[in-house]
Amino acid sequence: MNTVKESEFTWRRLHDPLVEFSDWAVLAPVGLALVVMLLVVLFQREQRAKTLLWSSLFVGILCLAYIALAITLKSMFTWWVILVPCLAVALFYVGMMYFKDCQTIHPAWAVFLGVLRCAVYAALALVFLLPAWQTYEATFDRSKTILLFDVSDSMIKGVDDLPDEDQDPKTLPSRQDKIIAWLTAPAGDKGTVIEQMLRKSPLSIYRFGGTLDDRNVLHIDNLGEWRKKNWTKDDWTRFLKPEPPAMPEILKKEEKDLTEDEKKKLDDEQKRHSPRLSMCRTLRSSRVPPKR
Repeated sequence: MNTVKESEFTWRRLHDPLVEFSDWAVLAPVGLALVVMLLVVLFQREQRAKTLLWSSLFVGILCLAYIALAITLKSMFTWWVILVPCLAVALFYVGMMYFKDCQTIHPAWAVFLGVLRCAVYAALALVFLLPAWQTYEATFDRSKTILLFDVSDSMIKGVDDLPDEDQDPKTLPSRQDKIIAWLTAPAGDKGTVIEQMLRKSPLSIYRFGGTLDDRNVLHIDNLGEWRKKNWTKDDWTRFLKPEPPAMPEILKKEEKDLTEDEKKKLDDEQKRHSPRLSMCRTLRSSRVPPKR
């Protein structure tokens, strides 16, 4: 299990639990549009009633279309269906105030005031989205696949098939031969069964007989590492059909004929050779060795 501390910038308004809001919230841009419409009417010096009638009709049609569209798209665009229309109404108000200010002050000042109003509305929009630099801990728990192979004589020498007529029974594949063929046979473009497993998780391969061999274990983290090993049928045969290790030449000599240095080397070889030989015999046997 690995824990990694990470940080990222986020808009909290757009994430759970704040992302959910009531359908009534879509009335906020409608209310803002009505307020701006009334301000437009108040700024008119003549024909206010006519302006109010036509602007109410126009704004009413837009608001009805907006409400239907906002409720439909709410689940997809969340708060953007509220924020974008509000900003659009606010920019319309900025433009209206610009034309009004140009009648009394220099256009440059009117532009300056318009930029200030836009900055205020932009700041309000940013605050509304609740910007934050969020720090969190990500915990990764990697799964691992373990394969156990029986390498006892019952697998190495055992044969399940019956010979055909005129067929030598010795040519029949053993149980272990079938396992090796299964491990090395590619399944089309998917590769061998080991390659298919490594695409999903790391892999540890053990062998057992009378006991579990925890010394000669294959640990493969990924597919690239396995392809570098480039295991062939011969490699699987050596692993799944363990043979007693060859006796070092020094062990074949009489101890009385050895020098002191050779005797030390003899002791070292015996310490290495004896456990290997014992493990091989135990693996090939189906009997569980007694506990010491």
